[in-house]
Amino acid sequence: MQAKEQLDQIADAIWQLRLDRDPNLTRKQGLPVQHIPKGNLEEAEADQSFAKEKLNLVRQIQKEALPYEDQLTLDFMEDQLQWMARKTEIWWADFPVTPYTVYWLKTYAVDLFAPFVMKNKYDAELYYKLLIDFGDAIKAMTCKLEMQANKGWYLPLPALHPILAMLKNLKETLPLYLEVSERRTQALEPAWAKRWIHNVQHVVKTQVQQELQRLITYLASDDYRLKCPDRVGMGQYKGGLDTYQLYIRMNVSYDIAPEKIHDIGLEQVHLLTEQMREVRAQMKFHGSESDFLEHIREAGILYAQSPVEVEERYQYHMRRIEPLMKDYFLKLPVSEYSVKRLDPALEAGMTYGYFEAPSLLRSVGTYHYNGSGLETRPQLTAATLIYHELIPGHHLQVALQHENQQLHPIRRETLELIGYLEGWAEYGAGLPREMGLYDNPYDWYGRLVHERFISQRLVIDTGMNALGWSLQQARDYMKKTTIESDVQIASETLRYSTDLPAQALSYRLGYLKFMELRNRAQQGLGARFDIKQFHDAVLSTGPLPLSILEDHVKRFIQHKGELN
Repeated sequence: MQAKEQLDQIADAIWQLRLDRDPNLTRKQGLPVQHIPKGNLEEAEADQSFAKEKLNLVRQIQKEALPYEDQLTLDFMEDQLQWMARKTEIWWADFPVTPYTVYWLKTYAVDLFAPFVMKNKYDAELYYKLLIDFGDAIKAMTCKLEMQANKGWYLPLPALHPILAMLKNLKETLPLYLEVSERRTQALEPAWAKRWIHNVQHVVKTQVQQELQRLITYLASDDYRLKCPDRVGMGQYKGGLDTYQLYIRMNVSYDIAPEKIHDIGLEQVHLLTEQMREVRAQMKFHGSESDFLEHIREAGILYAQSPVEVEERYQYHMRRIEPLMKDYFLKLPVSEYSVKRLDPALEAGMTYGYFEAPSLLRSVGTYHYNGSGLETRPQLTAATLIYHELIPGHHLQVALQHENQQLHPIRRETLELIGYLEGWAEYGAGLPREMGLYDNPYDWYGRLVHERFISQRLVIDTGMNALGWSLQQARDYMKKTTIESDVQIASETLRYSTDLPAQALSYRLGYLKFMELRNRAQQGLGARFDIKQFHDAVLSTGPLPLSILEDHVKRFIQHKGELN
């Protein structure tokens, strides 16, 4: 078998497994969802066995026999399979319910069940099966918590209350999305449809709601609650430090020790604090940071009065940058972009919002923003935030990735390489400075505020998870180095320590890596350096582990700034 044929067969097998494990990815491909995975240990063990088998085959492929683009795919696959081959380690350390991640239950209800079309009995029977799967997946969450507890892993007590509040809300609201009205079954024989609707209601009540209540009861029980640690962070658990190092490598996608990350964070915070002081001085304001924020509050110029006004601010910044994009990029995406408010029910558990990538189902990339508590959210960082989320950040990169039909689906559809994805978005959010768009000193100050915000994550994420910091110590540090409210600080610190350890490291470390690679290309190419060619080189590959991207940029330099 030829190397190319071997490569494609393995890539296709990986792609099929991803579709099997991710209903949302299946939907985005325009394919029907046939089942909902349970997320249990058996699935993790099956994935691990699959990965070990495929990894052995990947390492037998003669890389030099492949065209360069396929060599990148080979390297990409080997990296991804290495992590999948350690799937059970990751599974044991990953709590199934956290304040930031439990929203997947609502996502399934809203995106899968609510819009489900019943054209015939087959569709109706599939819907019923998926409901049972949904109940089984919730049941598996309780089982996993029990198994983790047997190993001494209990959720941190500070996270327990918000988790319980979200689960109780879901128990009451999910039936609104899951139960089916007669209007949705008009294509079915009436008598059969009536019995079917009754059966659906029974499953929702006795399996979905019942399993949610079982989960709530377990977490609220004295037997669980009283054993939850007051401390946060992975380092407190047996084997937690090793797993945290694994999480760092997975998210950042190159090797770096938590102590080194911590030191980088401290240095970056110091440098950015000095830059902020200089900007205040240039604005003829010589007071402290807190005095400056009070000045902003009293002036009232940076507060939005409504979600509509938030959107208007975002659209203003988009209008300014759009005419300049062609001067910095060879290719621009066909997909359009928009902003939309988050579901208010989710806003309490999410400090900001999230970007929803364009797909076959929805061709528009959307930033879902948090529209609550506007009286405590000065729009100082509105420019850098929307540049991060849309263009030149996430939307530009992800849309180009999805529109690149030369990439195999395992690369074209990957959104897991956080170091690349968030690193690019941060690099993109800084690029408008070169374009002359941070000309308003408040916008530039907001950019520095944001850079310091993502830099302090390096300090407190490693502090809580590896260096023994308490939750209060992290919150005190964050209070000194951000402009966030106490509510937002509470949400963010739980995110770093309980929800997604090491994930937040990717933003600043990824940004610094992109800047390092650009500087290296400029120095290596001299007068031949072309910013549009460089951007094309790092975007045309789709997301790559940053260690592989570094090798790619070396090749770009060796080839005198040409891609081919």
